[in-house]
Amino acid sequence: MIRRTCILVALCLGLTSAPAAAHVGEQGPISTVTQHVGSHELTIRFELPPFAPGTVRLTFDSDATAPWAFGASVVPYRLSAPPTPTAQIVLDPAAPVTLELPVDQPGRWELLVATDADETVRIPFVVAALQFAPGDLQLAGALGGLVLTLLLGMLTAALGRSSGEWLARLQIAALTAVVIVGAQQWVQRSATAPPASGRPHAVMLLASEPTMPQAGQPLLLHLDIIDGATGLVADDIEIHHEAYMHLVILDDADQQFSHIHPARVAPGRYQVQWVPPLPGTYTLYAEIVRHGGGASILSQRLTVAGTPPVRTPPPPLPHSTTVAAGVQLELAADALRHGRPTVITVRARDAAGVPAAIRTWLGMAGHLIVRSADRQIYAHVHAMPTTDEPGLVRFVYQFPRPGEYQLHAQLALDGGVATIAGTVIVPEGADAALP
Repeated sequence: MIRRTCILVALCLGLTSAPAAAHVGEQGPISTVTQHVGSHELTIRFELPPFAPGTVRLTFDSDATAPWAFGASVVPYRLSAPPTPTAQIVLDPAAPVTLELPVDQPGRWELLVATDADETVRIPFVVAALQFAPGDLQLAGALGGLVLTLLLGMLTAALGRSSGEWLARLQIAALTAVVIVGAQQWVQRSATAPPASGRPHAVMLLASEPTMPQAGQPLLLHLDIIDGATGLVADDIEIHHEAYMHLVILDDADQQFSHIHPARVAPGRYQVQWVPPLPGTYTLYAEIVRHGGGASILSQRLTVAGTPPVRTPPPPLPHSTTVAAGVQLELAADALRHGRPTVITVRARDAAGVPAAIRTWLGMAGHLIVRSADRQIYAHVHAMPTTDEPGLVRFVYQFPRPGEYQLHAQLALDGGVATIAGTVIVPEGADAALP
């Protein structure tokens, strides 16, 4: 009889068990996003409630050197902006502002940041619904049944009465249910999620205001991300390294470099203000991550009116330069070789020669942009997570073929983000000395 009871319980649980499911796509309860809004870089930290109704805690910070005012509101996804922002924020230099805004239902929302320049940035986020994982209710019921049968056994024993075979059957059935459901939960939660199937390729469309860019004049860049399979706007761009899009702009003369983060202003549309320093042709590299896929690099070309300068690559490595507050940066590399990992280092020292403090920027200690002289190879390399020496950042990159490459390394110091550029020539054959 006991054996039949256990088998019956196992069959019932097997028929009612739900398959394991993975919920992906959200950035988690705490995330940070950086975007260029107007002429400022705005960083927003999101702290989402576990479920709705609740409040979203937002912390705003920027690189502004003077007080900067803007409005903030949260609305359901794609809803029109309210007539007036829910909150008015004034950011003072080096003084983050924190506020809480209410959300009354789960689902997709957008944070609207409205500036005086009639620019509204829309940053999507998801408030989770209160829900149970598959099998949670079954496990709770099995545990409750086991506890109840144990209490009944203790009560009958205290009253000096015989519980009979029926109570033993119930206890065994409850214990069997706990074991089976617990094993199912352990298998489901320890299983490795299947690899993402990826997304179709995306296309980036570029437009500018004005349409004929001039050197030294502000330029508004519009970047539309289009799904390569349907032609629809791709509104599944995820935050990676604290930004929706990392936009690197390099000119053909190898004299100009910019690393900025366009703001999302509509589904699939991003925009950023940029001032081209010199005439000539520039390449825009946009790094994005689509939901369910890996990082992609989308590129477009932009011509600025005028006579382009003569190509002048940065100095060869090792190379040093002095940046804000007298901090000296030194860019160097190990023996160069193609097809093998090369360690590239940036050392930062203050005016007294003491190692400078390096802050985390965009989730990393440093960023390195690598581009070949023929523009066929482009890479965005992140610093190694740890270093055994203060004031030192290491990158590892494997040059895929011999030739000339330009490097642009960026670090966040106390005085802001600093950049140092240099050139390497990767030789044919075995290791060779730096030029």
